[in-house]
Amino acid sequence: ADAMSVLREQHWLDFDFEAAFLQGAQRKSEQVLARPPVGFREWDERGVEILWLMDAPLYGQLDAAAIWNRTLNEWMESESGGQCERNASDPCLYTHETDDGSILATPCYVDDGRLYYDPTPSGRAAAKRLTERREKRFKVKFSDPDPDDSYFLGANRIASGRSACSVRATSYIEQMVKRY
Repeated sequence: ADAMSVLREQHWLDFDFEAAFLQGAQRKSEQVLARPPVGFREWDERGVEILWLMDAPLYGQLDAAAIWNRTLNEWMESESGGQCERNASDPCLYTHETDDGSILATPCYVDDGRLYYDPTPSGRAAAKRLTERREKRFKVKFSDPDPDDSYFLGANRIASGRSACSVRATSYIEQMVKRY
């Protein structure tokens, strides 16, 4: 996606789905019953144990990541989402082409993503619509557009304008040096 964005001199911005697993849409068969946490009422006035029906998956729940992934995939491909097409060889990459041939590309990994879009009026308009739709449906935090450097999936992207960039693993390497 970085190579395509440089060749097309695309704009880009990073984003993060905040508390992503909590935003997953559970199906009825996936809902979990849980005992109330310490400090909450555990029994009703009749002496019957109170259980909570969880409306959203919790971090640590075995299928929380799968539920979030399905929620994001279904939304990205839907009319209300972005009408994006999932890449057959990289299922974490979604693309959308406007009527005039402008391209939007969105690689997503778990709760982090990046949006690339052509510097055309229709490309900018489509990117604006997609970011607004994401903000309406999910709790999402966007970076400023076209940052000089950014970090995504273990790689530092250092830009020299929109027509050149380098991708390095310096942050990842530094983290591993500190860790080991």
